[in-house]
Amino acid sequence: LDTGSKEWKALEATTKGHLSRALAGDNENIVAYTLFALVYMNGSERNRSRLAVAELLLREGDKRNKGFAPLYNAWGLLELKRGNVGIALGKFRDAVKLDPNFVEARMNVGQIVLNFRRYDEAQEHFEFVTKRREVDKKVLYDATVALGVALRGNKKIDEAEAMYGRAREIDPARGEAYYNLGILWKEFRPGANLQDNVKAFGEAKKYFEQYLNKSNVSADLKKEAQDNIEDCNKT
Repeated sequence: LDTGSKEWKALEATTKGHLSRALAGDNENIVAYTLFALVYMNGSERNRSRLAVAELLLREGDKRNKGFAPLYNAWGLLELKRGNVGIALGKFRDAVKLDPNFVEARMNVGQIVLNFRRYDEAQEHFEFVTKRREVDKKVLYDATVALGVALRGNKKIDEAEAMYGRAREIDPARGEAYYNLGILWKEFRPGANLQDNVKAFGEAKKYFEQYLNKSNVSADLKKEAQDNIEDCNKT
């Protein structure tokens, strides 16, 4: 829902009412503080002052219970909205330390350190998530692709390819695995042998073309894939 829509505003008002009553009945309710903060984070793109209210709620919750991992994960999300990536990473790590089985926090840590090219740490978190039985299909797919990227960064090319293949099995309709297979064959498979190079660029083009046929590909990402196909043709 659009956070500016009437439907969203009605849903938000109802949610705030429930949480306010929960806190009125139990001023120590750490779950209510955390959820209330998350409610205020929604719509902060339109009104940045909502982030200040969210932080106040998180601080009040933290005074009452410093061992609640979801609060620190929410705090990390707040700092991301403010552009404070380093602070956010610290909060996500705190959440994982408090609850090592907290999948969402591990995903958040993994994504940030992956962007920082800390491939070993990213690999550790994404491997953990892919081994959890209760993880839903979307999260499992995201973790599997990200694990492939971490493995590729660690020069474990065959293992990375295997992860992308596993992601395709998890959800063949999504395109990220195909795009990353294209990158792998274009950037990491070519060698000194002309025949091997022809094969590598041919495989890369195949995966980029398959990626273009996926439904979750934006116009910008299509342009990137098309540019990669053109690079393969030129090479």
